[in-house]
Amino acid sequence: MTKVDGPVLVIGSTGLQGGAVARELLRRGRGVHALARTPGSAAAQLLSGQGATVVHGDLDDAVSIRRAMSGAQAVFSVLTITRGPDVEVRQGKALADAARDVGVEHVVYSSVDGAERGSHIPHFESKWAIEQHLQALQVPTTVLRPTAFMDNYRSAVGRPALVDGTLVMASPLPPGRPFQMLAAADLAVFAADAIQQPDDHIGTAIALAGDELTGLEIAEVFADATGIPARYQQQPIEAIRSFSDDLARMYEWLDEFGYQADIAALRARHPGLRTLRRWLHETNWQPAVPTGRERPRKREPLRKATAIMLSILLATSSPAFGTASWSARPRCAPTPSGSALPTRLPTHRRHRGGHRPVVVAGGRRHGRRPGLPDGRRGAHPPPRRRPGSQPARVFQRVR
Repeated sequence: MTKVDGPVLVIGSTGLQGGAVARELLRRGRGVHALARTPGSAAAQLLSGQGATVVHGDLDDAVSIRRAMSGAQAVFSVLTITRGPDVEVRQGKALADAARDVGVEHVVYSSVDGAERGSHIPHFESKWAIEQHLQALQVPTTVLRPTAFMDNYRSAVGRPALVDGTLVMASPLPPGRPFQMLAAADLAVFAADAIQQPDDHIGTAIALAGDELTGLEIAEVFADATGIPARYQQQPIEAIRSFSDDLARMYEWLDEFGYQADIAALRARHPGLRTLRRWLHETNWQPAVPTGRERPRKREPLRKATAIMLSILLATSSPAFGTASWSARPRCAPTPSGSALPTRLPTHRRHRGGHRPVVVAGGRRHGRRPGLPDGRRGAHPPPRRRPGSQPARVFQRVR
């Protein structure tokens, strides 16, 4: 059995995923080396105050990365696409090369669910290329494939705006399309489990999600959790494409195929896996202040990449371009103070559209597409995978 008492280098430690992983490892008493391009930054110093050792490193400087990896038993790696998929691939391959050269015992790499299924989405394909490179180098690796992050509902562009007293949940996805999501704190739990139990995880890929809701259900949950009326507003995909073709491709793929994490099996392994409702209560979520309804214009490539990064795997909250909307009222009970507390909803998950899902080959769950407001229905297409890949399970051996 592998001894697991050495330090863990966390790449992306000042960001959403890396920061959550660093904190979870520190909570478990594991030594953390937090990679930071600017060790004096507020985020890096906050980690230092929590017990992490901040080490300098630049993803464009191979020497500094090798130096940072020296002495680390394991590495958690997550990369951004702020400079485009090509740079992400270059940095990811350089990290894999450094891990092989230094002799890191275990790399936990955060990819995305669907990267293995031939999505043709640039910022999915870049992660698949990095997965393949790690495998080709025979670096001992665990791949985590998260879905959308609930935490993006707190970001500058992901936080739904309060418009005329109503929360607006906007997305190009049809209002009845199921959409999977995950709390970053739960990704950290699975990452820390993999790091603490390498023998059980090396060579596996795990799709991660904690909840699956339609746009209408998301609006309902926000209304119930906050006591504020909410509505779902579908945006035309071409408006998104005029801003970013990458983002438009992602939404088209989400509508046709979607994320496919096995939430029930994940919850069996991690009973504390958060639903959106629980996450909203835990974070004391509050709406954003409205900033207007200006139509987004075309951006330069860097601005496009930044917009994609900020809205990765999650619908943006801009109310612009809305062509249709559906409202949800909070199911709340008034209190003596005049505030509202959400009532408890049934704990069972209903089958959308009145159809029980059916199990097909490979353990996939499929059923009829939920009913849209105009009564249209359609069957979900069979999952599309790359040749030779395996159906997604909680633990999928990748080699």
